[in-house]
Amino acid sequence: MKPLDNSPTQGREARQARLLGWRRREFLRNLGLGVACLPLTAAERAHAQPGRRNLMIVAQPQGFHQPTWRPEAPGPLSFRPLPPTLTPLAAHVTDLTVLPDLTNPSYKKERGVESYATMFYGLPDTTAALYPEPNGPTVDQVIGKAVAGTNPPTLPLGVVDGPAPRANGNLGASRCFWAGAGQAVAPLQDPLAIYQELFAGASTDAARKLVRERRSMLDVVGKSLERWRTRMGSEEKAAIELHMIGVRDLERQLARLDGAMPMTCAGAPPVRIAPTSAQFPELLRAQFQIAVAAFRCGLNRVVTLQLSHGTGANVDFGQFVPGIPARGTGYKSAFRNWADLAENPTLAGINHKIIVDKWLMERFAELIALFKESPVQGGTLLDDSAILWASNISDGVGRFAHKMPWMLAGSAGGHFVTGHCAPSAGKPSTGVLGELCRAMGLPGAPYGNPWTGLSRV
Repeated sequence: MKPLDNSPTQGREARQARLLGWRRREFLRNLGLGVACLPLTAAERAHAQPGRRNLMIVAQPQGFHQPTWRPEAPGPLSFRPLPPTLTPLAAHVTDLTVLPDLTNPSYKKERGVESYATMFYGLPDTTAALYPEPNGPTVDQVIGKAVAGTNPPTLPLGVVDGPAPRANGNLGASRCFWAGAGQAVAPLQDPLAIYQELFAGASTDAARKLVRERRSMLDVVGKSLERWRTRMGSEEKAAIELHMIGVRDLERQLARLDGAMPMTCAGAPPVRIAPTSAQFPELLRAQFQIAVAAFRCGLNRVVTLQLSHGTGANVDFGQFVPGIPARGTGYKSAFRNWADLAENPTLAGINHKIIVDKWLMERFAELIALFKESPVQGGTLLDDSAILWASNISDGVGRFAHKMPWMLAGSAGGHFVTGHCAPSAGKPSTGVLGELCRAMGLPGAPYGNPWTGLSRV
């Protein structure tokens, strides 16, 4: 896949705007200002730009127990009972799009958890390996590079991931977001460290002090740029003028923020949480809050969240999900992990996978609620966003890689039709990926023809 930044269909003004955004951020980082300045300026920009669209992708391994997850037929969700697994989402039913049985064009086999690395790629060009890897960027990177103007283009989060296991010499067993061929994106797993990196962990007084310091530094930088500009040729002058525009813009915003109450978009920092399976709920909740804060503050437009590896064998549900026993069947581990639940859902006459699936949908409902509780101009964060919660296989027993269960929440500024189960059985996932690109304002069709039946436009 060719980078969209070089697409001839993009206008000069759009390229310059992205270039300016990238240069400003890179320029600040070179000054040691990126962490401290960006949240302060972005907080104001986020409120000044209504309709800013955002995308969050949550990757879940091992699918769902299909009889209790899949709606009985395509159509509206409001006029019939929800399947048992989806009942925690009842309060958000008008914001949902359920997408059962999507096919994965990247994966050549019918069955297998080995499709994990390719589920957000959608194109046939993959490596020949037990766990095929994409030979290009996944949809999060495609969108992030085109619209975010940040480097890196996405905020990649993880819950209980640990060291990345390899299968057949590659990372396809544990990574599903890719910057390009051989470039797996490693998730960030320490919420407190992420918060401190994004928001500097600053108190109001400390932030005010930083504002004044940064204004002084930017003044020095501006004078230096002005001196350099007089010595350069026309092309170099144009580049420096872009830098100077960014510096002056930051100076104006910092002047307005001096003495104000910055950082309010970030919320309180999370407490230190041990990255263990027992802390999975606390880690998940903290990562949800980080994602929402990053959107609120305007720091990122694309956030990804991996719940585990492709097998999920490192998550012990018996430690935190009521009704799940401490010991499993011995598949992959001694406890009831994702792989054990998928391979052997019923133990002592109880289907534990159904219990865990419903617990996960309760967490999905919490995430949607956080988006709804975050006001932006003209509505809520959910109004301007799309949340994709997706898995690469139908369930552990069937392991059908061409019956992927996906769900969307939010309309991305009115782009998506919501409140229904889509007629998605047998349709390629590229249609959904293409619609996400369209919803986020990308030109062209990087995944071929989008599935316009999902959208209002």
